[in-house]
Amino acid sequence: MQQIVDESRPAVDTGKMLRFLDAKIEHTTNARHRRNLETVREHMYFERLLDPEGVMGTLSPKANYKLWVDGVDRGPKGVENIRSWYVDQNIRRQKTFVIEYALERVVVDDEVVVTEGQMNVIVDGVYAKNFYGRDCGPDDIFLQSFRQVVFWPVDADSKLLGEDFYTNGMANEGAWRKLEADEIPQDWYDLVKLSNSL
Repeated sequence: MQQIVDESRPAVDTGKMLRFLDAKIEHTTNARHRRNLETVREHMYFERLLDPEGVMGTLSPKANYKLWVDGVDRGPKGVENIRSWYVDQNIRRQKTFVIEYALERVVVDDEVVVTEGQMNVIVDGVYAKNFYGRDCGPDDIFLQSFRQVVFWPVDADSKLLGEDFYTNGMANEGAWRKLEADEIPQDWYDLVKLSNSL
C-alpha cells in the first residue's frame, strides 16, 4: 500500500501562541490572573480563526490600541475604529492576519498581561512593496519577522482595554524571507479568500 506523505512545511505555526498560553494558564493559581490570561488566549484564538467579530468580543467597550512603531502611536482608538482596523486594514487591504507569535515570556498581574516574543507574519508582495519598498512581484509571499512586546491591559471584568504594541526590526533586511510554495500555510489562502469576499 502506498503511503501518502504530507511534504508541506508551513513557515508559521499559528497555534504556537495558544499552546504557550495554555501551559501558562494551567500553572496559574490566582483566579484573577487566570481570567486575564484566558482573555488574551481567547483573543489570539479568534485571530487564528480569522474571526474579527470574535476578536471584538474579547474587548472592553473602552478599548484603545497603541501601536508604537519608532516612537509613533499608529493604533486605532475606540471599538468602531478597532473593528475597521481589523476588517478593512488587516484583512481586506493589507492581509496581515496570519501570524505566529512565538512567545518567550508571559507576565500577568491584576491589571495587565505582558507578552514578549518573535512575531512572524505572512504577507504578500503588494504589502511588502507598498510599505517597505521591497523589490518584488505582487504574487510573491514573504515571512516578515520582528520582535514584539505587547501589554494587554484589562478592565474589572478581564476584558481587554486594548493592546499596547512595541515592535522592533520590521524594516530590517533580515526581517524578510521569500517563501516557497510548500511553505505557505493554508491559513494564508483562507485569508485571501476572506479578503476577496469583503
